[in-house]
Amino acid sequence: MLELTNARGEKRYATVVSLSADAATLALGSREFTFPLNEIEPFWDGGFMVLWKKPTLSSAIVEPGMWGKNVAWVRQRLDVIDGKAAEPRPREAYDEDLQRRVTAFQRSRSLTPDGIVGEETLAHLASFGRDNRPSLTVEKP
Repeated sequence: MLELTNARGEKRYATVVSLSADAATLALGSREFTFPLNEIEPFWDGGFMVLWKKPTLSSAIVEPGMWGKNVAWVRQRLDVIDGKAAEPRPREAYDEDLQRRVTAFQRSRSLTPDGIVGEETLAHLASFGRDNRPSLTVEKP
């Protein structure tokens, strides 16, 4: 969703339905309109919202010293991102190695590299990869 400001300074929200190199189709209320990107830009200050489905974890934060399935999930996601073969039974301890990997991932995504999997890092981990994030394009088989 884009946050747009009209000529009177009022904020409005538009859902991006599709996007190309030079145009976007926006849903405004119950109607859809396609605009060239250069016509949208003067009304958009960069504000947007992304809707995503939070993974089912028992804790909102995963950090060093923790143990359990949440830690195993973080390790598995990083394995997928790093192209590593999945471990049959991923380690459930948040050790120094995992902290190093989380910090490296955070740096690669311009997040605060604190080694703590909070809301922003969790969103990036959960949405990494084409199968796990919304897409405005349809891939042909």
